[in-house]
Amino acid sequence: MNRHIRSGVAVLVGLVLPWGAGFAQPLAYRFPAGERFSLVIKTHVGPPTVGKTDQNVVSKVEIASSDSYGMRARQEVQADATGLPSCSFNMGCRIAPEGQVSEVTGVDWNDELKATIARNLANGLPPLPNKVVKIGSTWQGQRPIFIPKGQIPGDRQVVRIMLTSKVTARGDIDGRPNVKVSLNVVQAPGEKTKVEAHGSLLYELATGKPLDGSVSGLATIHSSGSTLKIPIQMTLSTRAASVVN
Repeated sequence: MNRHIRSGVAVLVGLVLPWGAGFAQPLAYRFPAGERFSLVIKTHVGPPTVGKTDQNVVSKVEIASSDSYGMRARQEVQADATGLPSCSFNMGCRIAPEGQVSEVTGVDWNDELKATIARNLANGLPPLPNKVVKIGSTWQGQRPIFIPKGQIPGDRQVVRIMLTSKVTARGDIDGRPNVKVSLNVVQAPGEKTKVEAHGSLLYELATGKPLDGSVSGLATIHSSGSTLKIPIQMTLSTRAASVVN
């Protein structure tokens, strides 16, 4: 094989491998110690809930420590929602590479609103595989969604969902590789509330940081002999943040 052919093959391999082969490093949450950013989650729930509900949660995150087993994070949380008082609180937690959150501290669990928001933040990171992925890679995980009392008809305060994620594209932003992941959301096995939602998230490959994304769909609830279809939309983004006190 002469050098011109070898050069051509090298170019083709360079073009094909990033898409067809693995991306060289596991897709996982591994923010470095000292990393600071704001996680912004906006949720819109339409009728027939108790009126239209919009909720905005901004969590300023600082990674206090990080190792191969996960990260210790501090969060400064501010939240407001239609028909509910604004609230703010600080919390700490440990985040595993796959997204599970444990050892939550600093939350007044007797305050129902703060406890609900803290539980959703603790379960809010979509599961990641902590494995090398490629275009077409898929994985699943379950998460609970906690609902403030009185926000939807009936007595449902926890809805369990199943997320199926699939890598659909790879790109770069300012020279930093990222991957786009599609999300298909349904009710978890045994969950009475039917959920059908779709969306996508863009992750920074090096750290697993969710850069931006959105999910929309319907939750179908059977209450008092009637069937209610509730539209739900959620957007998630991150941005640079100041130090958490």
